[in-house]
Amino acid sequence: MSTVSSTNRPIVVGVDGSPASEAALRWALSMQAGTGSPVRAVMVASPPMVPVSSLDGFAAFPDPDPFDAAVLLQRTVNRAVADPAARAAIEQRVVMGGVMDSLLDQAGDASLLVIGQTGRSLGRRLLSTARQVVVKAPCPVVVVPPGPPTPAHLLAPSESELAEVA
Repeated sequence: MSTVSSTNRPIVVGVDGSPASEAALRWALSMQAGTGSPVRAVMVASPPMVPVSSLDGFAAFPDPDPFDAAVLLQRTVNRAVADPAARAAIEQRVVMGGVMDSLLDQAGDASLLVIGQTGRSLGRRLLSTARQVVVKAPCPVVVVPPGPPTPAHLLAPSESELAEVA
Protein backbone atom coordinates (compact mmCIF):
# COMPACT_ATOMS: atom_id res chain seq x y z
CA MET A 1 0.00 0.00 0.00
CA SER A 2 1.37 3.42 -0.92
CA THR A 3 1.56 6.27 1.54
CA VAL A 4 -0.66 9.21 0.63
CA SER A 5 -0.74 12.48 2.51
CA SER A 6 -4.04 13.42 4.10
CA THR A 7 -4.40 16.36 1.73
CA ASN A 8 -4.46 14.26 -1.44
CA ARG A 9 -5.99 10.97 -0.35
CA PRO A 10 -8.46 9.91 -3.03
CA ILE A 11 -12.20 9.61 -2.90
CA VAL A 12 -12.79 6.07 -4.16
CA VAL A 13 -16.07 5.38 -5.97
CA GLY A 14 -17.40 1.89 -6.67
CA VAL A 15 -18.77 1.89 -10.22
CA ASP A 16 -20.79 -0.94 -11.80
CA GLY A 17 -22.61 0.77 -14.67
CA SER A 18 -25.84 1.26 -12.72
CA PRO A 19 -27.69 4.58 -12.30
CA ALA A 20 -26.85 4.41 -8.58
CA SER A 21 -23.13 4.19 -9.32
CA GLU A 22 -23.47 7.18 -11.66
CA ALA A 23 -25.10 9.09 -8.78
CA ALA A 24 -22.25 8.00 -6.48
CA LEU A 25 -19.72 9.31 -8.98
CA ARG A 26 -21.50 12.66 -9.27
CA TRP A 27 -21.69 12.89 -5.48
CA ALA A 28 -17.96 12.20 -5.18
CA LEU A 29 -17.22 14.94 -7.70
CA SER A 30 -19.32 17.37 -5.68
CA MET A 31 -17.20 16.49 -2.63
CA GLN A 32 -14.01 16.86 -4.65
CA ALA A 33 -14.94 20.46 -5.38
CA GLY A 34 -14.76 21.22 -1.66
CA THR A 35 -11.79 19.06 -0.69
CA GLY A 36 -9.55 18.96 -3.73
CA SER A 37 -9.14 15.21 -3.28
CA PRO A 38 -8.68 13.23 -6.48
CA VAL A 39 -11.50 10.90 -7.52
CA ARG A 40 -10.77 7.26 -8.34
CA ALA A 41 -13.57 5.36 -10.11
CA VAL A 42 -13.16 1.61 -9.53
CA MET A 43 -14.94 -1.13 -11.44
CA VAL A 44 -14.50 -4.70 -10.27
CA ALA A 45 -14.37 -7.40 -12.93
CA SER A 46 -15.41 -10.60 -11.26
CA PRO A 47 -16.47 -13.89 -12.79
CA PRO A 48 -20.25 -14.19 -13.12
CA MET A 49 -21.84 -16.78 -10.90
CA VAL A 50 -24.09 -19.35 -12.50
CA PRO A 51 -26.28 -21.99 -10.83
CA VAL A 52 -25.03 -25.55 -11.13
CA SER A 53 -25.97 -28.78 -9.49
CA SER A 54 -23.28 -29.00 -6.86
CA LEU A 55 -23.03 -28.82 -3.10
CA ASP A 56 -22.19 -25.11 -3.03
CA GLY A 57 -24.83 -24.26 -5.67
CA PHE A 58 -22.72 -21.86 -7.73
CA ALA A 59 -19.78 -21.98 -10.11
CA ALA A 60 -17.70 -19.16 -11.54
CA PHE A 61 -16.83 -18.74 -15.19
CA PRO A 62 -13.07 -18.39 -15.49
CA ASP A 63 -11.36 -15.35 -16.99
CA PRO A 64 -13.64 -12.30 -16.72
CA ASP A 65 -12.81 -9.81 -19.48
CA PRO A 66 -11.14 -6.67 -18.08
CA PHE A 67 -11.50 -4.96 -21.46
CA ASP A 68 -15.31 -5.21 -21.23
CA ALA A 69 -15.16 -3.80 -17.71
CA ALA A 70 -12.95 -0.91 -18.86
CA VAL A 71 -15.41 -0.06 -21.64
CA LEU A 72 -18.34 -0.16 -19.20
CA LEU A 73 -16.39 2.01 -16.73
CA GLN A 74 -15.64 4.60 -19.42
CA ARG A 75 -19.28 4.64 -20.57
CA THR A 76 -20.48 5.08 -17.00
CA VAL A 77 -18.10 7.98 -16.40
CA ASN A 78 -19.19 9.58 -19.69
CA ARG A 79 -22.90 9.28 -18.75
CA ALA A 80 -22.40 10.56 -15.22
CA VAL A 81 -20.07 13.48 -15.91
CA ALA A 82 -20.89 16.02 -18.61
CA ASP A 83 -17.75 18.16 -18.31
CA PRO A 84 -14.86 16.69 -20.37
CA ALA A 85 -12.26 18.29 -18.08
CA ALA A 86 -13.87 16.74 -14.99
CA ARG A 87 -14.04 13.34 -16.75
CA ALA A 88 -10.35 13.56 -17.67
CA ALA A 89 -9.41 14.21 -14.03
CA ILE A 90 -11.05 10.99 -12.80
CA GLU A 91 -8.64 8.11 -12.33
CA GLN A 92 -10.30 4.99 -13.74
CA ARG A 93 -9.29 1.54 -12.50
CA VAL A 94 -10.52 -1.92 -13.35
CA VAL A 95 -9.55 -4.49 -10.73
CA MET A 96 -10.05 -8.24 -10.80
CA GLY A 97 -11.61 -10.12 -7.90
CA GLY A 98 -14.57 -10.19 -5.60
CA VAL A 99 -16.51 -6.95 -5.28
CA MET A 100 -16.26 -6.49 -1.53
CA ASP A 101 -12.60 -7.46 -1.15
CA SER A 102 -11.59 -5.38 -4.17
CA LEU A 103 -13.42 -2.26 -2.97
CA LEU A 104 -11.94 -2.62 0.52
CA ASP A 105 -8.47 -3.00 -0.98
CA GLN A 106 -8.92 0.08 -3.17
CA ALA A 107 -10.17 2.06 -0.15
CA GLY A 108 -6.96 1.33 1.76
CA ASP A 109 -5.46 4.74 0.95
CA ALA A 110 -8.77 6.60 0.52
CA SER A 111 -10.20 9.50 2.46
CA LEU A 112 -13.70 8.28 1.58
CA LEU A 113 -15.39 5.33 -0.16
CA VAL A 114 -18.57 6.14 -2.08
CA ILE A 115 -20.95 3.45 -3.33
CA GLY A 116 -24.41 3.49 -4.87
CA GLN A 117 -27.38 2.37 -2.81
CA THR A 118 -28.33 -0.23 -5.40
CA GLY A 119 -26.33 -1.75 -8.20
CA ARG A 120 -26.54 -4.16 -11.09
CA SER A 121 -26.51 -7.22 -8.82
CA LEU A 122 -29.87 -8.43 -7.64
CA GLY A 123 -31.04 -9.97 -4.42
CA ARG A 124 -29.33 -10.56 -1.12
CA ARG A 125 -25.83 -10.58 -2.55
CA LEU A 126 -25.88 -6.81 -3.19
CA LEU A 127 -27.35 -5.94 0.18
CA SER A 128 -24.88 -8.19 1.94
CA THR A 129 -21.94 -6.69 0.02
CA ALA A 130 -22.99 -3.11 0.79
CA ARG A 131 -23.42 -3.86 4.49
CA GLN A 132 -20.07 -5.62 4.71
CA VAL A 133 -18.31 -2.75 2.92
CA VAL A 134 -19.81 -0.25 5.37
CA VAL A 135 -18.74 -2.35 8.36
CA LYS A 136 -15.26 -3.34 7.15
CA ALA A 137 -14.05 -0.28 5.23
CA PRO A 138 -10.79 1.33 6.41
CA CYS A 139 -12.27 4.79 5.80
CA PRO A 140 -15.66 6.54 6.02
CA VAL A 141 -18.29 5.21 3.57
CA VAL A 142 -21.09 7.11 1.88
CA VAL A 143 -23.98 5.19 0.33
CA VAL A 144 -25.66 7.38 -2.29
CA PRO A 145 -29.23 6.82 -3.52
CA PRO A 146 -29.86 7.13 -7.27
CA GLY A 147 -30.55 10.61 -8.60
CA PRO A 148 -28.87 13.99 -8.43
CA PRO A 149 -26.68 14.72 -5.40
CA THR A 150 -28.47 16.84 -2.83
CA PRO A 151 -27.70 17.81 0.76
CA ALA A 152 -30.91 16.05 1.84
CA HIS A 153 -29.27 12.70 1.10
CA LEU A 154 -26.75 13.48 3.80
CA LEU A 155 -29.02 14.94 6.44
CA ALA A 156 -31.90 12.56 6.99
CA PRO A 157 -33.18 9.17 5.89
CA SER A 158 -36.44 9.06 3.98
CA GLU A 159 -39.65 7.90 5.65
CA SER A 160 -39.47 4.58 3.78
CA GLU A 161 -35.90 4.04 5.04
CA LEU A 162 -37.02 4.71 8.61
CA ALA A 163 -39.91 2.26 8.19
CA GLU A 164 -37.50 -0.45 7.00
CA VAL A 165 -35.42 -0.07 10.15
CA ALA A 166 -38.41 -0.08 12.52
